[in-house]
Amino acid sequence: MPQKTDFHSRFAQALQDPQINTRPLLKPTGTANQRRRFDVYRNNRAVSLIDNLRSAYPAIFRLVGEDFFNAAARNYIDRHPPTGPVMAEYGGEFGDYMAAMPNTDSVPYLADIASLEWQRLQSYHSANSPVLNINELAKIDSAELVNLRLQRHPAFSAIQSRWPIGSIWTICTSDAESATSPAEVDMQRSESVVVTRPGLEVLTNVIPATGYLFLNALVQGKTIGDAAEPALTEDPTFDTGSHLAGLVALGVFSDINFTTE
Repeated sequence: MPQKTDFHSRFAQALQDPQINTRPLLKPTGTANQRRRFDVYRNNRAVSLIDNLRSAYPAIFRLVGEDFFNAAARNYIDRHPPTGPVMAEYGGEFGDYMAAMPNTDSVPYLADIASLEWQRLQSYHSANSPVLNINELAKIDSAELVNLRLQRHPAFSAIQSRWPIGSIWTICTSDAESATSPAEVDMQRSESVVVTRPGLEVLTNVIPATGYLFLNALVQGKTIGDAAEPALTEDPTFDTGSHLAGLVALGVFSDINFTTE
């Protein structure tokens, strides 16, 4: 495997910073055309990284518009260049970076939407794993079921927001012609969103607040019976069985944990 040299390091730094003089990197007889060709490398790098961020954050792109997004992305890549070769791992802080920029007060949910989009990207690239089938739970006596723990699926994640981020994300990423826009969503409504990948496709689903309490307790390792307690405290009519079946159907879990702790 080729070894990284001082030249490679200086070449990479020059790609990232247009203020760096490229003359020492060129042949002593380097011409203006050669320097212009180096600028092409710089531009191609920037375009590729901006396109990568746009692919990772399609809803953010729609919310802030192309010009604002591209300018923010260009500033971000200059200040936070990739530290590794895997582009799926690049850009995790972009949402917070965007939210901290001036003129984003009209989209206060920007960071939460970005967090949702990043979780979707990580779910897509997560390890493949079998998904727990509801039939496996149906075989277990209800008296024993409440004492079981469930193993979370590697593609699963969840986010609870004070904003209706699931609805906003769905509108922003929908290809269908619709009269609905993000501005028409009830911004007083909070949403809890579950991200899963039971097959090849990443799914994004909004679940009730009590369902999120139940889910959060389950993924923290509590038994099914103990996990239901905070949801039942919040809502005595909470139906543990139907919510459990719904979470299993979404692909939140990969297996049953029969160990006792």
